[in-house]
Amino acid sequence: EDIQMQRLQYVAFKALGMLLGVIVISLEHHEIPYEVVSSKIWRADFLVKGRSRDEQKSHAIQIVKDMYNLEVSDDAAEAILIGKYGSRKLLETDEKIF
Repeated sequence: EDIQMQRLQYVAFKALGMLLGVIVISLEHHEIPYEVVSSKIWRADFLVKGRSRDEQKSHAIQIVKDMYNLEVSDDAAEAILIGKYGSRKLLETDEKIF
């Protein structure tokens, strides 16, 4: 997932940006295809609703509960949906990664 500034948390934004850079460089070095996706894209794929970030996180939790009958935190719910989004996109492509 692409990074974004949240509530003026500069230190977290900087750390996530550096981590994303390390990941991208490593993937490119090993010639592994990747895509950096904004949260708007994967959320739209699952019809995550809510105006505020908190509402969207709550809805992501509910979607995961409905899909998998799991009780998870907001971060875990979003990670599951991002992984599911990536899996769907991988299955849609003819490109063989391995």
